[in-house]
Amino acid sequence: MTTRTETKREDELNKQKLHQKVIVRLCSELGIPDLRSGKLTIRDEKDWRINEKEIDYCWLVNVSRSFIGWCWLFSLKFNESDFRDKKNPEELIQGIFRLAMKEKLISFLRKVDLRILVIK
Repeated sequence: MTTRTETKREDELNKQKLHQKVIVRLCSELGIPDLRSGKLTIRDEKDWRINEKEIDYCWLVNVSRSFIGWCWLFSLKFNESDFRDKKNPEELIQGIFRLAMKEKLISFLRKVDLRILVIK
């Protein structure tokens, strides 16, 4: 017989596994290797560097509505950077998504032009 504490621990581990799966799936949709702030090296199928981007900040929030399901909100802000002959503009990507059966990502993304947000 499992105790309440063991059941809670198992539930927390399952939530963490789901969160990691969501991060992996979101990163593959966005074409970045990891969801973390700092410099990211983007590689091709031959494992060659094809670009480097810098994330200023990122966050991922899980939202639950009773009897409806789960969804996730996210925001990523890329800093302006250069890599070889590529110029990566400052960019803000925000979105909300949910997972369908078999963990297919159903997302609604929007890119924000940061030049509009600059207050002069």
